[in-house]
Amino acid sequence: MRWQVIPTTKCHFEGAQRPRNLNFPSEISTRPGGRCQGREVYPERSRNTRNDKYVLGFSRQLLVILAALLLLSTAPDFKLADQNGSTISLADFRGKVVVLTFLYTHCPDECPLIASKLAAVSASLGNAMDQSAFVGVSVDPANDTRIEIVKFVQLHNLEGKLHYVSGTPEQLQPVWAAYAVYVAPAPADNPLSSVAHSTRVILIDKAGNERANFGSDFDPADLVFDIRALLSE
Repeated sequence: MRWQVIPTTKCHFEGAQRPRNLNFPSEISTRPGGRCQGREVYPERSRNTRNDKYVLGFSRQLLVILAALLLLSTAPDFKLADQNGSTISLADFRGKVVVLTFLYTHCPDECPLIASKLAAVSASLGNAMDQSAFVGVSVDPANDTRIEIVKFVQLHNLEGKLHYVSGTPEQLQPVWAAYAVYVAPAPADNPLSSVAHSTRVILIDKAGNERANFGSDFDPADLVFDIRALLSE
């Protein structure tokens, strides 16, 4: 028996809506149904339909779930200081759903857009925000001083919601590399020019696994949907 990893979009399984972007095991099913985002894992249909329910003594549902779990990737941990001077790590947020992104304070376009969308997500989550955490990692340690970070967080209505962490280049570069974030610092002769960097918004579940990735063009409603889905696990 072989396994298929099928790229998907928004899911509908047997009348039930599946999370839109998550790497989720499917329900018991031998074929994809509807349109889904993320990845769904299905066993290929055996030609011997009499034994479709069990494989080597194991239920098909169990094998589907185990295969899906193998696809999950643990989010690399780090320890950095946030705008309040508190040292935080992703491990501090076990049991919460984490939204991780990469920002710089004088960004003229995508970083303010991401921050504004996170504020909208927070407002939509309401009390569920208590079970969630937003973490922003600086891609411009030279200019992201604590004062500038505090201003940025206040400007985008993310006080008490976003942990914006920074540090030295030596502290930050391993984090960028761990999350495959490209960063090209501003030139020394023009330190306040734009910093070229990857825009990533990563959704991490309560167990610390990466479950979805978004670009800066994500719809806040989609992120809210997926956060609630992970909270319900």
